[in-house]
Amino acid sequence: MLDINTGVAEARTLHPSADGWFAIFRKNVGTAKTSDRSYPMGSLDAVVRALDKVPDAYVSQASFVRARRKIANFKSINCAFVDIDCYSGAHNSPIVVPDEAFIERLHEHARSAGIPTPSYTTLSGRGVYCKWIFDRPLSSHQLIRWKALQSCKPNTSKKHPTHKVYAYLLRALKIDRANQVWATDITYIPMACGWVYL
Repeated sequence: MLDINTGVAEARTLHPSADGWFAIFRKNVGTAKTSDRSYPMGSLDAVVRALDKVPDAYVSQASFVRARRKIANFKSINCAFVDIDCYSGAHNSPIVVPDEAFIERLHEHARSAGIPTPSYTTLSGRGVYCKWIFDRPLSSHQLIRWKALQSCKPNTSKKHPTHKVYAYLLRALKIDRANQVWATDITYIPMACGWVYL
């Protein structure tokens, strides 16, 4: 959910340049599908203000050279983020109700794990977004290098023919309390001396 008190400031931090395009993502009411629409960067403040308090509406992390949001039109990205979903998918009920105390515990856990405190932590429609703003945006030229390096990294999405496939053990489990089930995703970030895993 965009909050007018932080939404415009956060959107301006994500998109400091006045040229290019950004996208707004919205969950379609009554369905699980999402839609996106592109806007010129000059209308960023007005669009964010118009979406004040709209649930499940998000500003794109990336900016684009043309209106269509696709890799070929990618201009730059200025942050990395983690989306923490606090709702049970099967029952659509909250596992944890995210509030200021939850966010403070999350920040404390990050600090104790040696992870920098996020630049922004905002409540979303279903949980919490943690965002780290880059010192310098990742440009389209760097994205080409990134995509080339991605072909060298381990591919955790493809099944290896010799690896055993295990049954999905959570299928019938009712998830109804905090810390009952954890999920993770790995992003491989190329560095001069190898890979960093986020």
